[in-house]
Amino acid sequence: MPNKAYEYGRRKEYESMQYLRDQGHIVFRTAGSHGSFDLICVEGEDCKVRFIQIKATRGASRTKNWKALFEATPPLPESVLYDQELWLYDGDTKTWDRSCVI
Repeated sequence: MPNKAYEYGRRKEYESMQYLRDQGHIVFRTAGSHGSFDLICVEGEDCKVRFIQIKATRGASRTKNWKALFEATPPLPESVLYDQELWLYDGDTKTWDRSCVI
């Protein structure tokens, strides 16, 4: 039997990919990865790279916990033009928070 939490999270990853593609970006999903990021997005003529972690939660307290953990993540080398982002989906309010960028 499939893991419902995994399927829910995967569905939010695909929704996020479509959101970025609709804006004209190139997006890759790191399927099966247990790394720090779920999506890699390349945008614009300067080819800025965005490493995005998707978290689908229920409730504001869990959202705050994920933000704190994400902000403690060490940044990548400064020689690369990139952003590290955390996108949080709150299943209770059906809203996205895409404001957490390192």
